[in-house]
Amino acid sequence: MESMSSEISAILIPMSQFEKSDSLYRVQSENKTVITLQHGKRSLGGQRKPFKDSLKVSLKAFKIDPSSWEQTALDRTKWRAAVHNGARQCESDKKAASEKRKQNRKNNALKPLAPATIPCLYCSRSFQARIGLINHLRTHR
Repeated sequence: MESMSSEISAILIPMSQFEKSDSLYRVQSENKTVITLQHGKRSLGGQRKPFKDSLKVSLKAFKIDPSSWEQTALDRTKWRAAVHNGARQCESDKKAASEKRKQNRKNNALKPLAPATIPCLYCSRSFQARIGLINHLRTHR
């Protein structure tokens, strides 16, 4: 349940960012101001990303061309359609990546263990690691 809400918020934050960006583009053409983003993808540590850099990351995630998004944003209906289609596509990509990671974890967990090659000197038991043999030898004291 918690992971579903985090997936939804990961989609909604860029969507709200895009809603702001079409109006911000018009405002920025009139007065050149630097706008920083309160939410979104940022590098851990280091400096905060400016709004445009964070917007570019989100545009790529939504499969919207970062070089021509401003032209699309001028036509509100095309922009909203592009954002909603991108959100659906981004969500399906995240689910597919999550399933792939899950499958990789399962495959790693199912790998067979190496055969036991270190035998005990006193009994016929064999061990995979030397530390296991050392621990076992305490029982023969």
